[in-house]
Amino acid sequence: MSEESKRQGFRFGAIVTLVPVVTAAFGGLQYYRDQQQREFEAVTFYLQNQATFDPCHDAQRANLNLGMIENIYPNVYARVVEHVENRASQCDSITVIAQEQVTARTPAGDPPASAAPAPKTDAPPLDPPAISPTAPEKTQAPDGTEANGKTEAPVQVPQPRANASPLAQRSADFFRNRYDRIASLPSSSARRVKEGEYRVLIQISDEADRALAQSIEAALRDSGNTTPSIDLVPVRVNKAELRYFREAQAGDAQKLADRVEQALTAAGAPGEVTPVLVDRAGLPPGVMELWLP
Repeated sequence: MSEESKRQGFRFGAIVTLVPVVTAAFGGLQYYRDQQQREFEAVTFYLQNQATFDPCHDAQRANLNLGMIENIYPNVYARVVEHVENRASQCDSITVIAQEQVTARTPAGDPPASAAPAPKTDAPPLDPPAISPTAPEKTQAPDGTEANGKTEAPVQVPQPRANASPLAQRSADFFRNRYDRIASLPSSSARRVKEGEYRVLIQISDEADRALAQSIEAALRDSGNTTPSIDLVPVRVNKAELRYFREAQAGDAQKLADRVEQALTAAGAPGEVTPVLVDRAGLPPGVMELWLP
């Protein structure tokens, strides 16, 4: 065989060998593009049909739709469920309540009159329930504070007693409904919680406190945390609390509380922030709540 024939045979063999490699590469690229397209379509579907994922309106339907996305598009689900959880935390905000009330009162076909936040009432501040499921009921001083001054017990929403005042019952209902709704959302293995980094939901009861909350928000973000929103809620706490949902996160909660105290001092409003464990199964990992008085 001549030298020229050998060279031609080598080239032909190389080309034949490379064909499956090139085919596999193009096939993998096409699969990646198809996957990207499907995920884009899933996100588009969510954005166009957010009402069907709204836990404030129909939590059961929202859970079913989230489960569908989780099974088919776990990467998309990790982002969608975080958005839905943020929405769930805002169901009791004054703005959302006012919008839903206006929608309920407006006849079909008529434009809504206004979606402005509901005006504040003159009702006295409402205390969040802070009762341990195993410890006896704490006694209270005449001013409404705990006699022993301790706030380390886990927060568990109690059932209202028969002789409870309407305000106390409303406060207990508020927190029980809030945590039941958030806990009803499905969790996902696609979501990963980075150690020491949390999503902190900031709650205020007075619009005048928003500027202070924004300074805290900036400090929390500088330390690697995220703050999805600052929610104006129709319930008030007596003192600042940082609520966390896992016993193992007590150390991180104390560090975050210290960070918030530093931000309060820097903003000219020094105060104590108490970490409080919310003893409720099913609440999402990597989430804490900052309640400002």
